[in-house]
Amino acid sequence: FNTGNGSALIGSFIGSGLFGASAFADISEILVFNRALQNDERQQVEGYLAWKWGLVQNLPTTHPYYYAKAPQTSFQPTSFPSCALWLDAADRNTISSRVSQWTDKSSAGLNITQATAANQPSYSNTNALTFVSASNRRLQRTSLTSINTNSFTIFITFNISTTTLTFGRLFSLQTTNDNVNDTTGLNINTGTGAN
Repeated sequence: FNTGNGSALIGSFIGSGLFGASAFADISEILVFNRALQNDERQQVEGYLAWKWGLVQNLPTTHPYYYAKAPQTSFQPTSFPSCALWLDAADRNTISSRVSQWTDKSSAGLNITQATAANQPSYSNTNALTFVSASNRRLQRTSLTSINTNSFTIFITFNISTTTLTFGRLFSLQTTNDNVNDTTGLNINTGTGAN
């Protein structure tokens, strides 16, 4: 999977019709690494996110960071050189008004934007961007030159804001081909009508 000249979409599927379904979700943080992380690295990122966002109870009790905080003072996602995208809603400085831009904190500078005001997500007081399906809110980035490998790791901290959503897409990556079949991403499916 090579995204060199492809695009990324947050809060919606790249495509149209049923598969263009947007997410009904609050997204707090997105991390993309240019390789499959080793088990200990993955656990370090999981611990970092769990403690930061109050999700420790979601870790298995055998997780190395269930009882002890990941070394917050020394660890940042950019501690791994493979960090290709870091979007952090807890850092208000990375979000422009009415969320026309979410600034990438990695060294790649892949800022995600939305120029159309009606399609911009809102910023919540829980340090999250709110994407509402009915309003087609989404952020997009073209030319993903730093996410350019066949193996990558994605972490998304989010909360589904409805129980009636059948299908939605939190995050999409698309290759240079415009075919929807060349798209990968993370879906949310809370109903029985979609897989």
